[in-house]
Amino acid sequence: MRLHHRTIALLGALALALPAVLVASPAHAAELVESEPNDNTSVADALPLATTIRGSSWSDRWTYDRDYFETTIPKDSRLTLQMVFPSGLVGGAYEVTLYDGSGGRRGSWELEGTDSAGAWGRAQAIFVPAGKVRVLVEAQSTDAVWGKEYTLRLDATPGFVETEGNDNSSVADALPLATVIRGSTYGTQWYDRDYYVTNIPKDSRVTPTLTFPSGLVGGAYDVTLYDSSGRARGSWALEGSDSAGAWRSAQAIFVPAGPVTMLVEAQNTDAVWGKEYALRLDATPGFVETESNDNSSVADVLPLGTTVLGSVYGTSWYDRDYTVTRLASATRVRVGLTFPTGLAGAAYTVSVYDDSQRLVWSKALTGADASGAWASRAIVPATSGNLYVLVEAKDSDAVWGKEYRLRLDPVVTAARPRVSGAAKVGKRLTAVPGTWTSGARLTYQWFRSGKAITGATARTYVVRPSDAGRPLTVRVAGSRSGYLPASSTSAKVTVARLTPKVTASKVTVKSGATARLSVSVATSATSRPTGTVTVKVAGKTVRVTVSAKAKGKVRVTLPKISKRGTHKVTVTFSPSGSTKVSTTARTVTTTVRVR
Repeated sequence: MRLHHRTIALLGALALALPAVLVASPAHAAELVESEPNDNTSVADALPLATTIRGSSWSDRWTYDRDYFETTIPKDSRLTLQMVFPSGLVGGAYEVTLYDGSGGRRGSWELEGTDSAGAWGRAQAIFVPAGKVRVLVEAQSTDAVWGKEYTLRLDATPGFVETEGNDNSSVADALPLATVIRGSTYGTQWYDRDYYVTNIPKDSRVTPTLTFPSGLVGGAYDVTLYDSSGRARGSWALEGSDSAGAWRSAQAIFVPAGPVTMLVEAQNTDAVWGKEYALRLDATPGFVETESNDNSSVADVLPLGTTVLGSVYGTSWYDRDYTVTRLASATRVRVGLTFPTGLAGAAYTVSVYDDSQRLVWSKALTGADASGAWASRAIVPATSGNLYVLVEAKDSDAVWGKEYRLRLDPVVTAARPRVSGAAKVGKRLTAVPGTWTSGARLTYQWFRSGKAITGATARTYVVRPSDAGRPLTVRVAGSRSGYLPASSTSAKVTVARLTPKVTASKVTVKSGATARLSVSVATSATSRPTGTVTVKVAGKTVRVTVSAKAKGKVRVTLPKISKRGTHKVTVTFSPSGSTKVSTTARTVTTTVRVR
C-alpha cells in the first residue's frame, strides 16, 4: 500500500501531537511507542526500566532524526542497553549515545546493519549512579534503517559499582576494605581511567585483586597503586591470561595507615574495553615497612626483637629498604632474614652499617637461604647509637615483590670460661666464667671427653676416678629476658692418671722346684684393669696378661732356681686398653727364697 505525501504529513503531525503510549496489536504485546517530537532532552520520552519501547528514525522535514529517551535508575547499577532492528540491512545504521544524570556521555556506539540482534548492547558493561539517564538514537535519511522500526530497552542490575567521572584522584570512588566494586574501562574517548580510594586504618600489607572475563587475548589493564603521599607503590601491566586475579597473590605491598588510591586504566583498542571487571582491596595489619625508606635518613625504626615485614618492590628497576635500630649500649646483634622457599638464584643482599654509616657486615643471599638458618652465624658486634640495615634486590631477581621478614635480636655477650684448680682425682675444679652481659643468668655443664657428665651442673666439680687421664671442659650458657642465649666452652684440662696399687707375694721354694707368684693390681679408675704383668728374677723374664675378667689378680709361674738363698723379684704392671688412659704403669719388688 502506498500513502500520498499529504497523508504521510498528516500522520506525522498526529505523531507529533501524541505522547508515548501503550499499544496493543496481534503483532505486539503491550509496549510503549515513541512520541514525536522527542528530539531533545527536554521532550525525551519516559522509558521505565525493563520496558520495551518501539520507535523509528524518520522525519519528512529533516535529513536526520533524533530520538531521546529518559529512564530513572533507583540505585547505583550496571546498565544493560538493548536495541534491536530489522536484520539484513547493509552498511551504517544507528548512532546510539548514553548520557548520565549530569549530561556526561557514558557511551557512544555506531551500529552497523550486522548489529541488528542487539548483542552489542548486552556485551557493554556500563555503570551509572542512581538518578536519570538518557539514550539518544539517531540516524540519517541516507541510512538503510531510515523509517525502519527499532525496539529499545534498558535494564539495571543494582550493586556497588563505579561512578563516572572518576578519572582523577580528586573524584575517586570510595572503596571500603574487603569490598568488591564492579566497573569497566569504557567511555567516549580512546582511553578510560578509573580511580578508587581506600582508607587503611593501620600500617598493613595490602592485596589488590582485579578479575575480568577470561579468554581475552593480549594486553588488558594497567593497574597502579598509590600510597597516601601519592607515590606509586606498585604498577602492573595485565594480560588477558591474568583474568583470574592470581597475579596479585605474589605481590607483597606494604603501606602506612591512611588513604591509598587505585588506578585502573585501559585503551579502547584492548580486548577488555567495555568489559566488566571486579576490584577489591584487602589489608592485613602488622609491623611493616613504610616507603619511601630508600636511604638512611628515612629508615624505618626497627626495635630489637621485633619482626618487620617488607618487600623489595617498586616502579623502578631496584628497591632499597633501610631500617634503623637504636642501641643504648654496645651489644651483639643477630641479623635474621627469611623469605619464600623455592626461589632460584640470587636473592637479597643484606648489609649492616654502624652509627657512622660504615659497613660492618654484609651477606649476599640466594634462594637456598630462605629459611634463615644462616642467621645463627650472622652475629654482628655493634656499638651504641644507630645500627642501620639495608635490604636490597633488583627486579630481575626471583624475590622481586615477595614478602620478606627482617628481625634483629640482641645476643647475650659471652666470654670464654677457664677452669681453675688441680686436675687430679679428688680435687675440686672451679669454672671462672669471665665477663658476660650484665644481668645474664649463667648455667654450667661439665664434660668428660666431650660428653656431658650427668649431674655435673654446678660451678664447681670434684674430679672423679672415672675422669682420670681424660680431658674435662666446662660449658657456660647465659640467658637474659629479651636476648638470644649464648654459650661458651673452656679449653680442655686433662686429669692426671692414677697410680695403681700393685702387690706381689713372697715365695719360698725348694731348690729346683717350681714356684708360683700371686700378683694383685688395683686402681680406683676401674675394678677390671687390663694390661701385662712382667716378672724378672734370676736373670729371667716372665710375662702374664691381665684380662678384665681376672679383676686384677693373676698367678705367675716362676722359672726354676737351683741356687739357694734369697733372690730379688721385680714385678711391673703395664696397663692396656682403657686402663692405659686412666692408670700409669707401676713397678714393685718382692723376694723368693730358695732352700
